[in-house]
Amino acid sequence: DAKGRSIPLEQVAEVVVGQEGCRQTEVHADEFCVTFVFDDGSALAIRLGDVEERDTFALCLSMFIDGRKGEVGRRRKNDEGSMASARLNRV
Repeated sequence: DAKGRSIPLEQVAEVVVGQEGCRQTEVHADEFCVTFVFDDGSALAIRLGDVEERDTFALCLSMFIDGRKGEVGRRRKNDEGSMASARLNRV
């Protein structure tokens, strides 16, 4: 029963590896799972073929998530700076 779902990376609060994912959430996870915990408290577990695949997947996604959050933060900072300049120009 696989469903397609878009996941905005900036909404991932935490990446949890292995069975720790089921301790922190209501998602069933085993040693081969990577669990994504979202800002709203929901979670999604993905099961990989072995521990090496799990660790590689978790590391790569963590890097993508960190990069995306940095990008979003820079955009917000630039947008706030642009809005402040616009207000100063109106005065």
